Amino acid sequence: MEYTKDDIVTEYNKLKDHLGKSPSSRTFEQETGIQLKLLDKFFGRNSWTKLVTECGDIPKNFSTAKVELDEILIQWATLAKNSGELPTYADWRFHKCKPHITILRTVFWTNIAESV
Repeated sequence: MEYTKDDIVTEYNKLKDHLGKSPSSRTFEQETGIQLKLLDKFFGRNSWTKLVTECGDIPKNFSTAKVELDEILIQWATLAKNSGELPTYADWRFHKCKPHITILRTVFWTNIAESV
């Protein structure tokens, strides 16, 4: 089915009425079958937050302390200096660097390695 922005808003509101509360993004995706990546097409960056706000709800804030790019690069450079070679994902995990490796996207990691 081809969804429009209005369809997505309607589905969100129907689910909210059914549940009696704002759904989580996971519940929304499971119950409606609408993939969250489709929301990007209509809402852009932070699409879930924008949908929730547009539907009159207050989005939950699950933010944690952010690690600044400078700090990530310093950790990466320290690993490289200490090992004498380019760090791998395994090095990052072994040394418990932050943020967790799953947060660092492959493109980001690759870009660091290529710029050295």
